[in-house]
This record gives sequence, structure tokens and C-alpha cells, in this order.
Amino acid sequence: MQIKLKVATAVLISLSLFGCGSEEEQNASAPQTHAKTYEITLPGGDTLNASGDSFKAYEQDSPNGKVKNYEIYTKSVAKAAENSVYMQLKELGFKRSVMEDSAKQYKIHYKKDGVSTIGAIYIENGESSAPTTKMKMYFSES
Repeated sequence: MQIKLKVATAVLISLSLFGCGSEEEQNASAPQTHAKTYEITLPGGDTLNASGDSFKAYEQDSPNGKVKNYEIYTKSVAKAAENSVYMQLKELGFKRSVMEDSAKQYKIHYKKDGVSTIGAIYIENGESSAPTTKMKMYFSES
């Protein structure tokens, strides 16, 4: 009886380990993301690294001078994308003010003494299982 129990236990353990591969093998079969890292030069000369699937930079004229604009699309929820940006800006001495937190958009102002305020709007689209966020960041050139 004990031999049958030991054999049955050994078979069950073998079957449970059958589908397990090394961690490297499992990670290799996981889908790879194509996000790239983009560098944004901020007012005052600091840089921000933003990750996304696409990136667009352009300038606009305004009554107060030129406004730099950046658009980045990323595969994440809006607040996660914003948190990634804010953690870097916080290290650079910026403080965050939430201007709007609605179902349509998440709008933030980042402020630091001596430099232009950075505005950012995060708009989340897509399915809840595959969200996409458009981040638009803008600031006056100093």
C-alpha cells in the first residue's frame, strides 16, 4: 500500500512539473512591447524620459512666446502614465497640482520656482483590458 502511495505521489509531482519551464523560457514566450524612451528637455534644462509607442514634438506661437508641445501614446492607464512622469519631476524639485480629474481627462500642472509651469493632459482610451493613454505635455520656452 505504501509503495502505491509513493508511486502515485511521484506521478502527481511529475505531472505538476510537466508544464513548468525555466523562467527564461516563460519570459521568452511572453509578448514583447515596442515602447521606446523619449527625452524631453524641460524649462530650465532638466530632462524627462518618457516611454511610449509614438512621440510627436512641435512648437506653437503664443502671445507670450513659443510653447513647446509633446504628445506621447503609451499602453497604460492614465494615472500610471502620470505617476511615471511625476516621480521623475519630483526628483527634479517639481510639485504637482491636479487641475482636473474626470472620466474624460486627467490634467496636471507641475511647478518649480524659477521655471515655466509644465502642463500635462492624460487622456485614456481603449478597452479596460488594453488601455491606451495619450499624454500631451506643454510649456512656455524660457
